[in-house]
Amino acid sequence: MQFCSCGKSLTCASHFPRLPLAGGAPPHPTPSDCANVISGRFPQHLKTVRARALRSFLPSATLEVGCGRCVPGAPAGAPCVLHAVWIARSSLRTLVMRRSPFGVDICCRKGSRSPLQELYNPTQLELSNTAVLHQMRRDQVIDTCRANSIVSRKRRVLTPNDLKHLVVDEDHELIYCYVPKVACTNWKRLMMVLTGRGKYSDPMEIPANEAHVSANLKTLNQYSIPEINHRLKSYMKFLFVREPFERLVSAYRNKFTQKYNTSFHKRYGTKIIRRQRKNATQEALRKGDDVKFEEFVAYLIDPHTQREEPFNEHWQTVYSLCHPCHIHYDLVGKYETLEEDSNYVLQLAGVGSYLKFPTYAKSTRTTDEMTTEFFQNISSEHQTQLYEVYKLDFLMFNYSVPSYLKLE
Repeated sequence: MQFCSCGKSLTCASHFPRLPLAGGAPPHPTPSDCANVISGRFPQHLKTVRARALRSFLPSATLEVGCGRCVPGAPAGAPCVLHAVWIARSSLRTLVMRRSPFGVDICCRKGSRSPLQELYNPTQLELSNTAVLHQMRRDQVIDTCRANSIVSRKRRVLTPNDLKHLVVDEDHELIYCYVPKVACTNWKRLMMVLTGRGKYSDPMEIPANEAHVSANLKTLNQYSIPEINHRLKSYMKFLFVREPFERLVSAYRNKFTQKYNTSFHKRYGTKIIRRQRKNATQEALRKGDDVKFEEFVAYLIDPHTQREEPFNEHWQTVYSLCHPCHIHYDLVGKYETLEEDSNYVLQLAGVGSYLKFPTYAKSTRTTDEMTTEFFQNISSEHQTQLYEVYKLDFLMFNYSVPSYLKLE
């Protein structure tokens, strides 16, 4: 079976399938050669492998499927932005430690292993398999930052305001960057339980409005500069992301179609209607409670909008909220695998045996089908401009261009 179109092949280990490689390769590459593929030192097109090929390498691992064209049954040679994982299980520990920011085993609390140590030097096979997936996600972020020349620019000094989304748990050495509309209410509930800031042991006993009270959680901007640097180096940093346009539609539905959100209607709805609606009624200008999605999109792509003030956090890009090109995140969770990724974080923190991510009904969630419907009435010009606004989030977190988009 061929997974690319070049016709050359190599065998990463005797029990692995044969894989094409442009320009030829040694007939018996070593495990270090396999690691070289992941780090990007082999020809670029080796990263265009299909999901079914990945599954044949690590059949018991959880594998990333971030590209819509990377599903089983895709046409032969269909492109995918995933990194190919050619790795022998015997070399798994070496691979996972490759991105560790430490030269030696990570220092941890006496008598226990820190989350960073458990992530980069896992002791259990099931953790090791999952660690490969998260290595791929970390590499995707790093490669995107490099490809867009973000890390090569003069490093911008992060201000305290840049760190206000990073929630700190000192007891378990965790830093969580919360992204609105990506299960952040439940994760804030979990962080309240973990930090002991509250009277709750069950996250679902915490009212949603209480989870968003800033005093209930400590954020990184509240520390001194030396304390900030120490925690950024020593704590496990993680965030959760979501398909950008699905997150955007979720924010619109929540903030502009619910009658109880009068503060958003007054703050943003009136402004959007005033700028984007011709012949708006006095009632609409006063209430701002009937913003159309087309008007919301026009507001987002209007250059005047971001010159006036930053986006609201509910539709701000993840890149701007969490600064992944300036802060090295050890773990990138995804909304599409929310429960699994969340429980992995809790397992690394050493609390997975008694604390699980809350599950709830999915009936009201914004889905891909809903998102497709919302974009049907958006012109191709506005779709293209909106994609440019969120392009880094698409690339950085391995989301393909939606099939419903009509880009110019």
